[in-house]
Amino acid sequence: LIILSLGFIFYSLSFTSSGILNMLKKSRLILYICLSFTLLNILLNYLLIPKYGMIGAGIATSFSYFLGGILFMISSYKFRKLQPFRISYIKTILSGLIALFIIYYLVKIIVGISIYKIVLYFILFFGIYFGLLILFKGLEEEDINILKAIFKKLKIIK
Repeated sequence: LIILSLGFIFYSLSFTSSGILNMLKKSRLILYICLSFTLLNILLNYLLIPKYGMIGAGIATSFSYFLGGILFMISSYKFRKLQPFRISYIKTILSGLIALFIIYYLVKIIVGISIYKIVLYFILFFGIYFGLLILFKGLEEEDINILKAIFKKLKIIK
């Protein structure tokens, strides 16, 4: 399920690209892309399931989703020069993953669970996350303006 979810998460990031193609009335291209990664999924399942079982099925389907997402993104870029990702997205995801792993290992070290520890983990996660975003320069101008507006509303800054 973890393997499958990784492929689907990446595929879900291409929904914008498939929407662009749909808007451009490229339904035949959408059909061909869907058919190509469906056939690839069937082929990979045929090859991987006998040898690897459920893990092979997860890998096959995730790889098919990944390829479908790539094809949608390349196609939308070809027709409209629209790229659904910015480098700041990678910085944001990386910051979140690093913060998540730090909190995960911290939870493993500190035994026992209480509401206070959960609140502490939550605060630590967001502190680490925003610290890493600042360190990686992952905040764009719009993000900074939104944060300033929130801080002004909360009367943290003037």
